[in-house]
Amino acid sequence: EIYQCDWSSDVCSSDLYWELTINNASSIVSDLREPGNGIVVQLYNQIIFSGNVTSVTRIQSQDDPSGLWRVQGVDDNQYLQDYLAWPAAPNDDVTNQDQSWYLRSGIVSTLMYNLVNENIGDLAGASRALGLTMAPDPEVGGEGYLSTKWDTLGHALSRCAYMATPNLRYEILQNTGTDLDRKSTRLNSSHTDISRMPSSA
Repeated sequence: EIYQCDWSSDVCSSDLYWELTINNASSIVSDLREPGNGIVVQLYNQIIFSGNVTSVTRIQSQDDPSGLWRVQGVDDNQYLQDYLAWPAAPNDDVTNQDQSWYLRSGIVSTLMYNLVNENIGDLAGASRALGLTMAPDPEVGGEGYLSTKWDTLGHALSRCAYMATPNLRYEILQNTGTDLDRKSTRLNSSHTDISRMPSSA
């Protein structure tokens, strides 16, 4: 369901958490209260962020007895902070990490793509794979070198991204295609400014 909202007053996103204020009469609230549901925030058909709902709270006051709904959640990019870059990825046996460092060299976007794919993507072992749909590697950013061990994927990706010209960023977003239960990844240039204008969630 598409819910039109004003980005500046209705949606707040900070770090890896988001909050959405919804009119009491909106039919979308019942959907968002269902366990496992989330939102996809778009601006002119470009996904800004997506994430699962963690809480739905009714806000009422004497001045506004009908009230509003405050919906809060976690950005899907939280996965990049929750998972570590294992030294011997895609080996998913934590007791058999036979390499002391995860070492790779090559095109920067490919380094970032492979880091995610080998740790939580299609190439990851069964215990770590998140069912991500990996977007194609754009093969940009020049040559680089990645050296990491037991670092969060987000931190390792950030260090790697700064080697590229222009800088890159890696995102995990809800797939808005036919299979809405899968997350998809996207590699973008981080110098693109997205203004906070009316959007839909």
